[in-house]
Amino acid sequence: MSMVELFYSPIFWVAMNAMIAVAILQLVRSLRGKRAERRATRERFAEVKALLQSRGAGREHAIKIVRALVTELRNDGIMGVRSSMTFREVVTLVTSRLGSSDSFDDLIRTFEDIRYGGMEPSAEDLRAFEQRIGELIELLERSTSSAHGEPRRSQDAG
Repeated sequence: MSMVELFYSPIFWVAMNAMIAVAILQLVRSLRGKRAERRATRERFAEVKALLQSRGAGREHAIKIVRALVTELRNDGIMGVRSSMTFREVVTLVTSRLGSSDSFDDLIRTFEDIRYGGMEPSAEDLRAFEQRIGELIELLERSTSSAHGEPRRSQDAG
């Protein structure tokens, strides 16, 4: 087969496309590995933990905590959290994927009352809310980190 015939052969182009696809997949895997390494070097949930330690007050403080938590989960890509999800959907997804028996219903209800019901939390309500957020973070940290700092994948995530 001459070079001209080879160039016009459909088999040549199928093989060429397959090689390009394999190269792209390897590049994507390499980049994901580097991103996971960067994630492992920084403290997870740092912004949320800082907000919890700041001992802020009021509705806005609680809303900031939840926004920071959801943003971290979405950016990590670990649990499949999407920006369009409500806090209830995020917590339900996380607890079901981690196999937690704790549903965190009290946390969800408190946040919904604060965010959507306009409730101004008392200092006691806010501390209980912060404590439950801390428990959720502990659950996430225990359950999603392997020895290499990479997220544990659920079976349905492939």
